[in-house]
Amino acid sequence: MTNQIMDELRNGLVPASNSVELINAVVDRLLELNIDLQEVSLDEMKTLMSSASSLKAKENLQNRSRHSSGCAIAS
Repeated sequence: MTNQIMDELRNGLVPASNSVELINAVVDRLLELNIDLQEVSLDEMKTLMSSASSLKAKENLQNRSRHSSGCAIAS
């Protein structure tokens, strides 16, 4: 799978709330891009899942940072 396709896949993922939804989002995005799932190697699928999971973790961290930066700490 080319880097361009992998970038398109990552860019089009719908945010997921848990790992099962994340896996489904990756598979759905592959189908949207008309990619035959049988032609995606296990290594490529692992890479896609890892990338999607990393993106989700970064998104969660940014959201937490936004929420915590608005909190005042009283001493």
